[in-house]
Amino acid sequence: PISVPTREDLVLHLCWIIGEYASPTLIPACTPDVINAFEEALELFAYERMSLSQDVVSTKKKLSNDKNRISHEKAYSYSTRLMLVLISALSKLASRYQPLAYRVSLFLVKVFRYNCFHPSVMERANECLTILKFPSIAACVLDSEHPIEPKPHHIDQNSSLPFLLHSTGDYIPEKEIHPFMYK
Repeated sequence: PISVPTREDLVLHLCWIIGEYASPTLIPACTPDVINAFEEALELFAYERMSLSQDVVSTKKKLSNDKNRISHEKAYSYSTRLMLVLISALSKLASRYQPLAYRVSLFLVKVFRYNCFHPSVMERANECLTILKFPSIAACVLDSEHPIEPKPHHIDQNSSLPFLLHSTGDYIPEKEIHPFMYK
């Protein structure tokens, strides 16, 4: 059976795409205004999900019917996945455009204090908040490069670099390193 993507999957993937590819280095049309608009839209969407997830958690405790409990478990699982993607996308946008770092950090603090998500969401919010405190590290860690075309490079088959990069942990002083060693 072929799985049919749902609206939730579409939203999840669109949020991921914005976080992954909204970069002026990849798309020249991605100006600071465009990145700011993406951030505002994702942040608004995240706050809406936060309010909905609070309703899911509060009604989950009241459920007695197994069918309703299963549907709420799916909603909770989707909410967790979506929040993880939103946190990552917003953090990536803030790492690419520094004026957004304060707003995204404030959002991450609110997520961290909200306490109605899965612990992995809280952990991810805390990680991204810590990374965003250091802009140069955030730019290296969160901003991923996507080469448009493969870069030409040369591989020297006669290089000794692979030999030099081997671990020296298994070197035994009595044994030869390689057969070309002088005695």
